[in-house]
Amino acid sequence: MLLVKQKIFFSNDSIGTSQSLSIEDGKISRATAPDSEHWVYGSDRVHPRSLEDVLPAFGMEPPGLIPAPIQKSFIHTRRGNIDWSVAMGAHRFARQLKQTYLTLCEKLSPIEDDPYLPTLLSGRKILSRLEPSSIDISEYRRLKEEGNHPQAETFEPDEDGFSKRIRYSHDTSTGRLKVSEGPKILSLPKGDRKIIKSRWEGGQVFMIDFVSLEPRVMLLLTRDDAPRDIYEAMREELNLPDATRAKLKLATISTLYGSKSQDPSLVVAVNKFFRVSEVGRRHLSGEDVCNLYGRRLNPEEANLRLSHFVQSTAVDVALMGFEKIFSELPGGCIPSFLIHDALLVDVPPESIKEFPTELSVEIEPLGTFYVSSKPLSGDI
Repeated sequence: MLLVKQKIFFSNDSIGTSQSLSIEDGKISRATAPDSEHWVYGSDRVHPRSLEDVLPAFGMEPPGLIPAPIQKSFIHTRRGNIDWSVAMGAHRFARQLKQTYLTLCEKLSPIEDDPYLPTLLSGRKILSRLEPSSIDISEYRRLKEEGNHPQAETFEPDEDGFSKRIRYSHDTSTGRLKVSEGPKILSLPKGDRKIIKSRWEGGQVFMIDFVSLEPRVMLLLTRDDAPRDIYEAMREELNLPDATRAKLKLATISTLYGSKSQDPSLVVAVNKFFRVSEVGRRHLSGEDVCNLYGRRLNPEEANLRLSHFVQSTAVDVALMGFEKIFSELPGGCIPSFLIHDALLVDVPPESIKEFPTELSVEIEPLGTFYVSSKPLSGDI
């Protein structure tokens, strides 16, 4: 018999009632907001413990609250939000709510002690801070009229000039984020980012970007520290004065992702610099492959073990890092979008001068990571 101990907050976004509900040990009560111990179900807002986002990271899908046939019959006959406690009847709705609760508890049971869960929840804090972005309406209309900017059209502003709220999914082979709801920022071409503007007159949108994130993760797996300029350090350590930065980057990509390099000898040298064999012995020698924080990976192809390990570890480093960095930014700043290892932040005019251009952040157990920032307009 399942031992039920979970506290689950059912948002009124999904149940349609005037107030949200909380269930603990099968007992239903009214609630206004989830506390830090609640799991959250059905909220339009993103929470660190949103079940719709957390469960897929462990290969599970949350159950639907209202059976599909019932949803279909009422959606076709009513407009706006449906109060399911009225539509289904109070007793039937309560039974359905408790059944959903028990199903969620059953799914949560195996992940409560999963070593990866604390890291996932810690990284999700920055996702819960993201707010809709102000949209340059004239630029949006221009791109829409051109008719060949499908990603830009997902930034359609509301009556107040703001985009929809974005929601990311962790349901990928490495945990690398993908957009599940809202603007398609990850595939938006750089040239179209000009539709994003500050919500303040005189404000500015900045992009905060990790410097050489994945190569730095790779280097710190076997070293105590990594220099800010990894490629210059590589040139000096390997005694490659004629190797251009572009060639070193290409060779590094070949090492991390198995892509082709024009100079196989450089790939050999880069493998030596990153101590790939040692990384393999330390982290990839077992039958199962997890990232540094315990996320299960196990790619089907053996040649993907290294790249998945590094990419997945870098995802968690970026999420935890942005949460730490944001807490140190000037007051009034509002984050809006994550673009993998970059974060877009709307900065009010009074904070622009004190907004940092270079930062560093400590991420355990690896060490120091470097971050740069610049106005978004300078990246277009």
